[in-house]
Amino acid sequence: MILVNNWIAVAGLCLYSCMTLLECNVSAIPAGSSGVPDNPATVFQQCTILSSWPLTCIPTDEVTDSWTRFRGPNGSGHGSGLKLPTDINEQFIRWKVPLPGVGHGSPVVHKGRIYLQASENQGTERLIFCLDASSGKILWKRSIQGKRAAAMHQKNSLASGTAATDGERVFFCHWDGQTVQLAAYSCAQGEPLWTFPLGKHVSQHGAGYSPILVEGKVIVAYDADNHAEVFCIEAATGKKLWSQSRKNYRACYGTPLIRSRKPHDEVIVASTAGITGYALESGLKLWDMEWPFASKPLRSVSSPVLCDNDILLAACGDGGGDRDTIALQLPTGDTSQERQPKLVWQLHRDIPYVTCLLEHQQNIFYVADKGVAGCLDLKTGKERWAQRLSGNFTSSPLLVDKHIFAVNENGELFIFEANAEKYHLRGRLKLNEDVLATPALASGNLLIRGKQHLFCLGVAK
Repeated sequence: MILVNNWIAVAGLCLYSCMTLLECNVSAIPAGSSGVPDNPATVFQQCTILSSWPLTCIPTDEVTDSWTRFRGPNGSGHGSGLKLPTDINEQFIRWKVPLPGVGHGSPVVHKGRIYLQASENQGTERLIFCLDASSGKILWKRSIQGKRAAAMHQKNSLASGTAATDGERVFFCHWDGQTVQLAAYSCAQGEPLWTFPLGKHVSQHGAGYSPILVEGKVIVAYDADNHAEVFCIEAATGKKLWSQSRKNYRACYGTPLIRSRKPHDEVIVASTAGITGYALESGLKLWDMEWPFASKPLRSVSSPVLCDNDILLAACGDGGGDRDTIALQLPTGDTSQERQPKLVWQLHRDIPYVTCLLEHQQNIFYVADKGVAGCLDLKTGKERWAQRLSGNFTSSPLLVDKHIFAVNENGELFIFEANAEKYHLRGRLKLNEDVLATPALASGNLLIRGKQHLFCLGVAK
């Protein structure tokens, strides 16, 4: 049994002052266990409380213990359990540690371990490494041979992909400068387990793929100028279970997500070619919708977001400033007419191209690449408010306990409320280091990968 130590007083609830026993019969993780629930955004607690204590209370918000893929649980960017101090200042930084090499991939966290990749020795070497989440100490590091890239965007790196992990294995997409391969390593010591070649990657912007892991399957949406294909690989063996070719236009970088449905859980992929749902078990194409571009096809860099009521958000753009954001009502029926997504709304204004969207209580929150934060109505796309922050953003924002955390390329962190009525800044903090990677959250700490350091933000326990 886990005794809950953190409780909050709530006005309006009954005050238990008599000698009675209040029991919360909820599924629990056994005491002393290092296990983590299947849903990393949820921790169930079992508690027994003597109500003779003169306090009216309920449990605090659930705590996100693990962050096992890009943008956390199903790519939502949502988490909980990060306490904010009264004043946001340097004391909010619990620790920072130097990182080897160069890379823009985000941290993933499981069972108190952080996994990252980097490139080193002028691009001729790739590194994967594991750090202790409580101290930042490097627990192990492994080198993989690499090559320099012929072409790459100035904001890309040779190690921009984020890993996925189940706590036993950790999976990376490695780009050696020419080809991409999916590789599995043991979480314990980083021993190589298997590799699977994804193919030659042609793009002026370089590569940067992030796998996801679901039900013992590793999913990668591989999308280069020369070839596009969705792969499903068995996590334990590296065996290909299925793959589906897609039409290739311009290299796209969005990470897939999962929609849980009967009879088929769906893998959803968004790219220039369109938005498609595949059966997780077989790879069967269940539905597909071409992107309704106003003029020319645009590049998909950000990842799609699944919202309430089966609404999917996706965005495209290009370096010239063209933007296209859509909201789709995903199909729920079984007939061919009902198996087609429907366009709910479409915007061509300058909202995110690289950064990902957030959904909260039927509203969309964003921080656009050029530094404008805003809120849209999910049902209509109508703007509720917009506010210029400072600097440019490549890192995507996170939503943690009704606050949005966004860090710009200069390393300045903005914390503001997820309030649909108005913009309200909670605090700002300068890390004094460039940041391009999207943060991660685990066990009440915010992890931010800078150009040279990994920062751990949180209230000291």
